[in-house]
Amino acid sequence: MKRGFDVFDHIKFTVLDVLRGVDSVAIHYKGITGTHAEEVLFFDKDGMVRESYVHYASPE
Repeated sequence: MKRGFDVFDHIKFTVLDVLRGVDSVAIHYKGITGTHAEEVLFFDKDGMVRESYVHYASPE
């Protein structure tokens, strides 16, 4: 089974900023359609993602 970018190798994201918290990171990026998005990842004590949220800007 192929995974993620092996299947969608043509998809391009532009990382605009990365912000860090105590147990989280927020990645601000421009997606494949040019829309801005903010992905927030929360980590457990073992460093694994336990929760994630994505917020998308409204299209102009």
